Formats: sequence, structure tokens, C-alpha cells
Amino acid sequence: MHVYLDDIFVYSKSIEEHKEHLRVVFERLRKAKLYLKWKKCNLCADHMDCLSHIIDQEGIHIDENKLIRIGDWRVPHN
Repeated sequence: MHVYLDDIFVYSKSIEEHKEHLRVVFERLRKAKLYLKWKKCNLCADHMDCLSHIIDQEGIHIDENKLIRIGDWRVPHN
């Protein structure tokens, strides 16, 4: 699991493990009286974008497309 401010990313090795992880997260949120906006939820996705990082089956890594765009920035002259 990866948590940043108001974002929660849950990743697992299998769908069964993922369902169990989600159950635990939902249970803890419910106990704390915290709620999710369902329109912002993306359950059982195969990849997610989080602060210029990609979370997928291979783990957490940098979004190469954003690195290329940063490399193309103009050099400041003043």
C-alpha cells in the first residue's frame, strides 16, 4: 500500500490478495469514520499514476514520458 495525503494506492500480487487488502483498508477507514468518494475510486486497475510515478505489476517506477518532457524544457537565460 502507498498513501500520500488523501490518496490511497493498494497493490497486490493476486486478485484474491487484493480483495483482502481492500477489505482491511475499508474496515480501518470505516472504524476511523473516514469515507471515500466512489467516483474517484479505481478498483482492480492494472496500473495507476501517482505523482509522476507508475504503480503496476512491476512495482513503483518513474513515468518515462514525463522525464522526456522535463528533459525538453528550455534552459533559463536569466
